[in-house]
Amino acid sequence: METFPIKIFESFLQDFQIEDLRNFCKSLNLFGSGSRFEVIARLYNYYSTKSKSQDPSELIHQLCKSQNCQVPRLNCICNQKFSRLQLIQCSLCRSFQHKQCIKNPNIIPYECFICQLHQMNPLEEIKEFLVPPFLCENGMQRSPHFTKNFDYSEEFRKKIQLGNGNFQIQVRCIKLEGDPYTQQWPLAGCLIINDKLAMLFQPPNINAKKRKDQPLNITTILRSDSPNNICLLQDEKIGKFICGVALIQEKSNESLIEEIKSQPGVSVDEGKVFINTILAQGDSDVVSDSIKFSIKCPITMTLVEIPVRGIRCTHIPCFNLGPYINLQRYSKVNRWKCPICKKPVNKMTIDRFVEQMIIAARTIENASQIELFSNGTFRIILDEINNSDSEQSDEEIKKRRKLKEEEEKVPDESIKMDKEIPLSSRPNKKDGKASPEIIEISD
Repeated sequence: METFPIKIFESFLQDFQIEDLRNFCKSLNLFGSGSRFEVIARLYNYYSTKSKSQDPSELIHQLCKSQNCQVPRLNCICNQKFSRLQLIQCSLCRSFQHKQCIKNPNIIPYECFICQLHQMNPLEEIKEFLVPPFLCENGMQRSPHFTKNFDYSEEFRKKIQLGNGNFQIQVRCIKLEGDPYTQQWPLAGCLIINDKLAMLFQPPNINAKKRKDQPLNITTILRSDSPNNICLLQDEKIGKFICGVALIQEKSNESLIEEIKSQPGVSVDEGKVFINTILAQGDSDVVSDSIKFSIKCPITMTLVEIPVRGIRCTHIPCFNLGPYINLQRYSKVNRWKCPICKKPVNKMTIDRFVEQMIIAARTIENASQIELFSNGTFRIILDEINNSDSEQSDEEIKKRRKLKEEEEKVPDESIKMDKEIPLSSRPNKKDGKASPEIIEISD
């Protein structure tokens, strides 16, 4: 048998504490001290020289059993418990799947099909699976192997009855190589519930609009006095579909907002590093040693109140959390996609650095943009002044700004931020333009 590469062997041991790894060594009469890398290398050397005929997952299973440790979870669509195939690990639940079964992960860092089903709609939380996610049969001939039986217990029925419409039984389906977190039924096929046709999938006409798939609520067609069954058949030659039946609890907009607000988000220091990275990349929006971005929500076109972006977004501008969630509750198009870059935003985070700048901008009428400089300072750009800057000379701009300040008596908008991380050590270039209105960010 061919030995696993050390990187794959190491992936089996990633979730173990160093003390567990040292105990593994001792149980094999190996030297147990040293760094984590040294201990793993020692275990790998033992495996590659003395246990070539043994699957590494089986070896680790035996070691875990001898040391009363938790065994790494292999949770793949093929339902195999052990395998000599190369593995890939979910970045969220830390379970393993076979890379051959997954083929091309649809999102990096990789998230498994179970986690994607869970995060499909942040407003509808999966509480429990009645039918764990399973691989759909390829072909239109139904077989017992691909028919899943499940019970709709009295406990579930009462929970739904007393849930004021907040609970339902839902069928969800994703395509492994399709859009991540997105409900997607087979292009051609059918869904059978309790031996009856529940849905028929047919390819749309060439001139028809793209089909907008939604999860199916099957609460009212389930039987509580006898077992239920489900079978999803698909007639596509390319692609694998994963289907599951789950108890869903609907969240209110307010509860989801509070959930996101309670999370740490992107700290001020992390926000500075994030923007410094963008400046260093030479983004097309970078002008000299500064970068401009809008502080208006692309949905409401008003000043952002709670600035969020998806954890996979790589842009500075944010959108407003409240209006976005309200839009997603009723939208059937581009669900949970960033309104700026269209990436998935099933996980959103508040940018505390942008939030600090927006707090300063709220005290100034007609604020619309922020220009952030490489030395850590920024200025607030107004709609009116910004429009006139391109048409007036530097002297006229200075006079206009001075008059504006006298009329409105704009106070000093300096704010203090602890533990400053300079955005760049590069000095500002003097380009002969009017001096910006600087807001210092100091310790």
